Amino acid sequence: MHSRPLTWASAALALMVLAGCNTLGVSKQVRNTVYDTNKRVRTLDENLGGSVTKLTETSATLMQRVNESDEQMRQLRSMLEENQTRVESLSKDIADLKSTLYRRMGLSTAPGSNPLEPQVGGVIIERSGSQPIASDLGSPPMGGTPATTPPGAPVAATPATAPTPATPEETKMFQDALAPYRAYNYAEALTKLDAFLQKYPNSELAGSAQFWKAACYLYLQKNQEAIQESEKVVNNYPTNSKVPLAMRNKAVALHRLGQTDQATKLLQEIIATYPATPAAKQAQDDLEKIKGLSSPQ
Repeated sequence: MHSRPLTWASAALALMVLAGCNTLGVSKQVRNTVYDTNKRVRTLDENLGGSVTKLTETSATLMQRVNESDEQMRQLRSMLEENQTRVESLSKDIADLKSTLYRRMGLSTAPGSNPLEPQVGGVIIERSGSQPIASDLGSPPMGGTPATTPPGAPVAATPATAPTPATPEETKMFQDALAPYRAYNYAEALTKLDAFLQKYPNSELAGSAQFWKAACYLYLQKNQEAIQESEKVVNNYPTNSKVPLAMRNKAVALHRLGQTDQATKLLQEIIATYPATPAAKQAQDDLEKIKGLSSPQ
């Protein structure tokens, strides 16, 4: 009778013991997990603290270097400004010296001062009707800055509008017009120079374009046109450095047309008006050629 209740009681007691054991096991596992997690957190905190310290030190070092670089930049900028001031002062002194030198020499502009301008050689007074060659007048320019009129030079009528500084577009068109001239294609150069003058009549390069236009006619043996176009250089661009050379071109054309007396007078005028210029030296050579042509053989 009493055996079944005892059995149930024993079973209940066993279950309670087992439950207690499970609870104790779970609790221990939780404690271990918490302990490990806490340990890892402390380790991460220590590592992070060291990294932050290193980062702070690195930032401080970088800021110091930046400040030092800023100071060096300020010093370099100061030196650059000082050197720029010295360069500008030297450039002005050189320009003043050149201006004084060319003025004393009676030159209207510095020889070869404009790298875009072609160097012009002597005009041709042929001894036996020979054809001119390109080297006689020189290679055309790529620019043409107006120069001041030499003392005693005749002042002709100036254009209605003062020349304006050449833009990059003008300079490029001018250079393109002179390219065929250098290739001895004077007809094409003439067309392009004409187009330039029509598009930019008031450009500072217009005087030089007019000069090379007249030179093209001279090479093409169109002497009457060469005379007319050379006169435009003298009359419309009196301050251009090509004026004495344009007068010499006109003298050559006059001589070709048999107007030797007029050519001689014009060459003499060049020598008297522009005595220290290369044009005057070449005009003197031309006069000697004319004298040699007229002397009995």
